[in-house]
Amino acid sequence: MAFSFEEATEVPATPTPSFTKAAEAEQKPSSFTFEEAAAPKPTSFSFEEATKPPPAGPMPGVMEAFGAGLQRGMSDVGQTVTAFSSTAPTVAQEESPAAAPMEWGDLVEPMGKLAPKISYRLAHSSPTLAGGVGAGLAGAAAAGPVGGVVGGIAGSAVGAAVQTLGPVFAQELKKTPNDPDGALDRALESAAISGAFSGAGWALFPVRMFQGPVKQLAFQALGVQPSVATIEKMAHNVHEGKPWSEGAGQAYGEGVAMTAIPALGHKLIEGGFTGKATLPPEQRTTQQDVLFQSSEQKALQAEAFERAATQSTNSSTQLSFRQQSRALAEEAQHELALSNIPGDVATRNKVLK
Repeated sequence: MAFSFEEATEVPATPTPSFTKAAEAEQKPSSFTFEEAAAPKPTSFSFEEATKPPPAGPMPGVMEAFGAGLQRGMSDVGQTVTAFSSTAPTVAQEESPAAAPMEWGDLVEPMGKLAPKISYRLAHSSPTLAGGVGAGLAGAAAAGPVGGVVGGIAGSAVGAAVQTLGPVFAQELKKTPNDPDGALDRALESAAISGAFSGAGWALFPVRMFQGPVKQLAFQALGVQPSVATIEKMAHNVHEGKPWSEGAGQAYGEGVAMTAIPALGHKLIEGGFTGKATLPPEQRTTQQDVLFQSSEQKALQAEAFERAATQSTNSSTQLSFRQQSRALAEEAQHELALSNIPGDVATRNKVLK
């Protein structure tokens, strides 16, 4: 095969880029319109994230946070009232930084972050607290300590349900504006969950595992109430179709802080129920006089058993004395309530039978 030296040593030509084609490509009109470029792109976050802007601004003080929480609590009740009117409720925008979720870092700044957040939550839950205390006092006046507990459970459940219904309905209605009945049904279900667990937390607060008040409060704040809050969050997750454990850790922290609600509620009922006689002696019937004197004697006996329990070094003896003390105290409270029933004599005698 014959070839020349020039052909053997010739370097192949390297193709050069076509600037003409590149220029033509730059001049070629794009295939999408301005409307497509300006159209909002779908995002991956949820409806709650899209409609709930993060609270902005500096953390308010304790009293300012309390005022913001009280205003939000009243707004929740107002939304529930609106839900049953002809006006559709709107989603309320959270503005206070004190409404931000509880975090472990708040413990490092107890006055700067923790106290305002707790203050906000106490005020925000005021409708629930008011329902529990009001119904508890009414139940205690009618049926003594047992009535107070039952009334408090029912009142707190109703209060929480009323406070939950309106805001949830507004959110559900925004998701499905063409299905108001379905939105209301889902809101009612969510309100029922909140009410049931609020009543459960109220009912479980008197459960005792320790005798000392500090240990007992720690048992409630670190065990019972956070557990109720965590299970409630899981129930809401299942109802909303979310992963059942989503937000469980945050719910536990919220439950620790919200132990103050049943604690304060029970204390207010007890304080309002165990007060001094409200009827002057001359207005009490003979039977009421007997009940009043008996209540005073049993109250003294209850105090004596409590002192004996404190002085005893035997744990079983302490438990026995405290059980007797509580039983006598409950009887004294019930008799005191009966001795203070007002009204005409015939009505009072009918009630006292």
